[in-house]
This record gives sequence, structure tokens and C-alpha cells, in this order.
Amino acid sequence: LRAALADRRPGELSGGQAQRVALARALVVGPRLLLADEPVSGLDPALRDQVVDLFADTCPAHGTGLLLVSHDLAVAAALCPRTVVLHDGLVVDDRPTAELLAAPQHPAVAALVGATAPLSV
Repeated sequence: LRAALADRRPGELSGGQAQRVALARALVVGPRLLLADEPVSGLDPALRDQVVDLFADTCPAHGTGLLLVSHDLAVAAALCPRTVVLHDGLVVDDRPTAELLAAPQHPAVAALVGATAPLSV
């Protein structure tokens, strides 16, 4: 973020700026694992892509594992080599993300794959 934003209150930041601040706050303590629960929900596509890029760059640079909770398989595909899909509280798929996207085996997974909008990056 630009230094000019340092004096702003949280409510004065955009959604993408607030997400970047939240990620910075989480990473500053040097966690081995970061749990991100729907980190891009509610963001417009450009901000969504910025936050995904930030995760993609920052987590590996800090050696931080990422456990992502998301209904957005495009985000999971961009960030996670492996995906576990839950449906009605049960694991219905657990395999490499590329395989899961290429050949969904469960109707719930197929529905998610069908509803996936690509990232614009």
C-alpha cells in the first residue's frame, strides 16, 4: 500500500486495501500456516485478482502454508495445489486441484466447477 494511506482509519480503506492490511497483519507474526476463510468474497474482480496475487507471492516468500476456505474454485486453482471439497459436512473429493477441475467425480464438485469464473490475471 502507498505510504499516504498509513494514517487512514480502517473504514477509509477500499475492500482490497483492507484485505491487504489484514494479510500483512497476519503475516507480520511469521505464522507457519495461514487460514484464509473466503478472503476474496465480496471484492470486485480487479481487487479479487490483486488479493490472489498477494497470497500467491507472499505466502511462498515467507514460507507460510495456506489453508484456503472458498467456494471459488478459480481462487483455489490459483493458490492451492490440492483441494478438498466438502458437501453436507462430508469430504466428497480430495486430490490435486488440476485433476479435480479436469474431471469432477461428484455432482457437488461438478456444480462448483461449472460455476467457476476464471481469474482475469
